[in-house]
Parts: sequence; C-alpha cells; structure tokens
Amino acid sequence: MKGVTGVVSFVEIDGSMDRRRVLRLGLLGLVSTGAGGLLAACGGGDGMEPKAATPRLSSMLNFRDVAGADDASVYRNALGQPLKRGVFYRSNAVLPNAADAVTLGNLGIGTAYDLRTTNEAAKDPDRLPPGIRYVYMNIFGTADPVFSPFHKPKEAEAAMEEMGRVMVRDAGMRARMGQLLRTMASTADAQLFHCTAGKDRTGWVTALLHTIAGVPRETILKDYLLTNTYTEAWMQATYQQMLAHNGKDAADLYWPLLGVQRSYLEAEFDEAERGFGSMERYLTEGLGLGADELAQLRGKLLG
Repeated sequence: MKGVTGVVSFVEIDGSMDRRRVLRLGLLGLVSTGAGGLLAACGGGDGMEPKAATPRLSSMLNFRDVAGADDASVYRNALGQPLKRGVFYRSNAVLPNAADAVTLGNLGIGTAYDLRTTNEAAKDPDRLPPGIRYVYMNIFGTADPVFSPFHKPKEAEAAMEEMGRVMVRDAGMRARMGQLLRTMASTADAQLFHCTAGKDRTGWVTALLHTIAGVPRETILKDYLLTNTYTEAWMQATYQQMLAHNGKDAADLYWPLLGVQRSYLEAEFDEAERGFGSMERYLTEGLGLGADELAQLRGKLLG
C-alpha cells in the first residue's frame, strides 16, 4: 500500500490520490448506493392483514422497511412478535427519479429525517414528494464526517469501527440521537430516516429501533449486512472504476468504506455496553429516553 493514504469523509477524499481523478470517478459522495439481490430474514404468518412488499427504488437503492421487505420475511422479536411493516423506512439520500418519487409518495410517509452533515445535505438536497415533512437532524453535528487517517485496508476498517464508537460515546451525538428517537416516538404517520449511504448513521438508528422492539442481535446484524446486498452492483462498479483509474492499492484501500462489515455494528454495540453496562441503560441514560418514549416506539414497531 506504499504511497496510498487517506483521511476520508463521505463528502471528500484526501490523500495521495489525485483529487481531480476522484472527482471524475464521482466519489466525493462515495455513497450513492447500488443494486443487488434481496436476502430473506425471519418469516412466518402472523394473522396480520397482508401488506404489499416494500418497493425497490432504482434511484434510492438502499431504501427499505425497518420491519422487513415483505410479510414472509418480516422481523420478529425474541417473543415471536412480528414487527409492523410500513411504519419506519430507512434509506440512502432521498434523490428519487420521477417514477420513484411517485412510488415514495404513495407509501403514506409523513416525515423524513435527514441525518447528514451540513455539507452533505447542501451538496445533494433531498427531493421529497409533496406532503412529506422535512426534518433536518445532523447527527454528527459537523460540516463533514471525518475519519481517522489510514494507509491500509485493515486501517480503513478500523477507522469505520472507530467512527461508530465515537457516535456512541460522544455526548453531543448521543443528545442528537436521543432527540431523533424522541421525535420519532411522538410523530404520527409513517416515517423515513436517512443519511448519505443509508448504512452507518442510518444503520445505527435501525439497530436501536430493532433493539427497542426486542429483535435478537443476530437478526439485527443480518439486517445491517443487507446494505451489501442492496448495493452490491454499485460497490463492484465503483471498485472497478477505482481500479482502472487509481490502481489496485487505492481500490483495495477504499473498499471497506463502500459497504458494511459485521464488525462495524458490533463495535457500536460493544461501545454502548462497555460505556453504560447494557443497551437498556444506553437508551435511557445515554440517549435520555424515558419509559413512555420507549413504550411509544415499541407500540409503533410492534403494532
């Protein structure tokens, strides 16, 4: 990896790679997500009224339902209770084409939360269908998300893990995360939350909702890894572009940033449990969620 280094945000790539070449690759966003197959999770009938499968959006490729893609693969908590579909949606940046905007507008979504930094949101402002309220909540609280320097793929993976730990232990980020979840608890209608790629900040919010609903940890991790399935084609195409324009060392270096790995989410859970003793205490003491707010969220998630 000699001669290749990086300090990366999802808005800017710096290091020995020529910045103009990166711009030509369209990698200042590094996170418009890609296509791929769909993994099924837990399933089974539950007696609930059948609901159509969550649509796949060609222009918002990491768009999905927090409860599962369809009734056959709906997630369940440890008691076997199914999560309610059509309540919370997660996504990458909301930049739908005309057809996807119509589809998105027909899902009953009343509020969309933008979790991106100021520069991310300014670069690609959300294009919400009429009737969806926009709420801006910069989880990082900065102009750009910043990573630790790295020179090797393993160091890039470590930088991703550390970014997650910081999101858990930083008091300001916890306060904003708590504010987001309190708002989600008290807001009626279906809700959508997103960052740029729909995988890191969005992934942690989803993991917290699943935890609140009592979804087993292994199921939470499997859902987190679905980003790699939904974005597989984009990840591979981006890697090949970097390989052609910047060489194998650079492509290998940035590969860990394109998708997700189990260790990224495990680092966040580990940090929360190490710092607060349990996920319950992280939610109540770390994020400041009260019993009523947790009950409201469980009620939404479990129907």
